[in-house]
Amino acid sequence: MARWQQRARLGFGLFAAGFAVLLWWVIDERRTPPTAAPVARLDPQAISEIKGGDVVQVKGAKRDIRVEFATQVLYTDGSAKYTGFKAHIDDRGGRAFEITGAEAHVAAEQSAIDVRGNVSLNTSDGLTARTDQATFSEADGILRGDGPIQFVRDRTKGSGVGFTFDRSIDRLAL
Repeated sequence: MARWQQRARLGFGLFAAGFAVLLWWVIDERRTPPTAAPVARLDPQAISEIKGGDVVQVKGAKRDIRVEFATQVLYTDGSAKYTGFKAHIDDRGGRAFEITGAEAHVAAEQSAIDVRGNVSLNTSDGLTARTDQATFSEADGILRGDGPIQFVRDRTKGSGVGFTFDRSIDRLAL
């Protein structure tokens, strides 16, 4: 065997031994990963829970409704509960609406909406109304509330207790 072959074998042997020692040093006992904490559910009856987001409903080629929320909880019956609720409703009789509130309960197929906590209604033509609770029924197109309300439109201001806003005839009754 030639001298260079002896040196090559010795070098390869030293490399293999060093590599084996390095592997032994690097590879440690297998550690068990820590168990993840369970997710805190907003409602145990819910089928879906989302924290932070928005939902857009489209009719034809136009946006119809956009809902922003801090949390959304969906139930098996098709209803939903939102916190940090803000709905943008486009082109209803030539006007757009924005409804905000601390919490909203939406019935299945959006047939009724109950908004509670610092409720605000703003329309594209300048009407602003504020109350603590309001309920909207899609069947009759009327927004109702039993508590105190304040409204402003242009230079007109008013307040009262209990109200209805009829979307079809554009009338706020206190």
